[in-house]
Order: sequence, then structure tokens, then C-alpha cells
Amino acid sequence: MLAGLFASYFDVIFAINRELHLSEKRLIALTATRCEKLPLEMAADIETVLRASTAADDKLITRVTRPLDHLDELLGYEGFDPGRSQPKASVEQLASTQS
Repeated sequence: MLAGLFASYFDVIFAINRELHLSEKRLIALTATRCEKLPLEMAADIETVLRASTAADDKLITRVTRPLDHLDELLGYEGFDPGRSQPKASVEQLASTQS
């Protein structure tokens, strides 16, 4: 479950930065060297989730939401509406054409 979640997480980060990534390994290091735009506290958030997943932490779900919230913040800063998966301008344009 976490592997798929983090695969998608990193896909979004590389896309925001318009960078290709060909590796499934060392993604934190790759993003640090190749990506200018990163979620706040990315490495620490991921480490916390991974530690919680191996320690039978009953707050794992809560810990998983933190890096996703930070990714949503980055998407919002970049002009996307994470709730709609579209650029905000497109959502606003669509709303104005429907009124």
C-alpha cells in the first residue's frame, strides 16, 4: 500500500518540476538534487511514515496524511486545485462559462 502511495507521490513531484525519473530507488535523494519545487518537510514526513509502518504505530493513517497535505499545499501554490486535479484557472473558466 505505501509503495504505491509513494510512487504516485513522487510522480506528482517530478511532474510539477517537469523532470523525468527513471528510478524507483533513492527518490528522496533524486528529488533533492533534481527538483526545485518540493513539499515542505518531505524527507522528514516520509521517514516518519516509514518508521510508523514498521513499528505497528496506531497513528499510521494520521502520519500518512501529513506528506499528502504538504503535497496538496505545493499543488495549490503551483496553481492546481488538488480537490479537482485541474489547474485552478481551468476550474474558474469552466464556472464562468456555465453561468
